[in-house]
Amino acid sequence: MARPKQFDPDEALDKALEVFWENGYDATSVQDLVDAMEINRFSLYDTYGDKRELYLRSLDRYREKYVAPRLKGIEDTEKGMAAIRGYFRGIIEGLLSGKGWRGCFLINAAVEVAPHDSEAARRIKAHQQFMVNTFHRALEQAAAQGEIRHRRRLKEYAWFLTTTAQGMGVIGKTIRDRGTLESIARQALGSLV
Repeated sequence: MARPKQFDPDEALDKALEVFWENGYDATSVQDLVDAMEINRFSLYDTYGDKRELYLRSLDRYREKYVAPRLKGIEDTEKGMAAIRGYFRGIIEGLLSGKGWRGCFLINAAVEVAPHDSEAARRIKAHQQFMVNTFHRALEQAAAQGEIRHRRRLKEYAWFLTTTAQGMGVIGKTIRDRGTLESIARQALGSLV
């Protein structure tokens, strides 16, 4: 009979996510994970698989815990441009927060891991498509309300907003200036109205 786990798998996964987010995949050792998760190696391998599997699960957890709720805020509203502006304000506040220097974990993974890991690349591509689709629906809502003028190229603008948001996640790691970040968001959103 298997012994019950002496730890909460979701809490331990959250701790692993934090380690990967702060250090990146390559700079994180299994010992770093064991220490942060407060579990032994056997429990790590038995519950999550190897380091790569734990990393992939951390990507999923990040999307579920941090990104999806913010995008859902755009999806579940009929506010159109106001919802999109709110999303970009959230990016700026996150980047200027105490741990904003970490940037976006998914973007970090896109740069560090996805070029040589097809499963990580697949997950990141799915996330990007989810962002594009979310922005597209919000832009359609904004167009229906007469808030934007370029109704024929909404999918292109959805990609543009996705790219801008992800780019802000990269430059926000080094540029910690509210005025600069707000200017980027203002220029991106200003091109729509």
